Amino acid sequence: MTLCFVIVGANSGFAFFSSVYYSVANWQQKHRRTAINEGAVGLGGLTGSILFGWLAGKYGMEMPFHYTPLLMGAALVLQALLLQRRTDDLRSQI
Repeated sequence: MTLCFVIVGANSGFAFFSSVYYSVANWQQKHRRTAINEGAVGLGGLTGSILFGWLAGKYGMEMPFHYTPLLMGAALVLQALLLQRRTDDLRSQI
């Protein structure tokens, strides 16, 4: 479980830094992009905590820990698909 938390924490830090860096890279759109980024981070923190707290209360404390790897796996697959789509889009522009 510690390894899972280390990986998730490192990935979260990297993703947050990358998204903030992207948000402020274009000075013309930095305020809009930063607002969207912070809204998404806040919404994810709020809904994730509420959802897993509700699941723990309803199904027991160990239930969220059993399904977190599945959720993380699904998120990784979704991210890979999005990255593949972006790569395909970039290749078609060349």
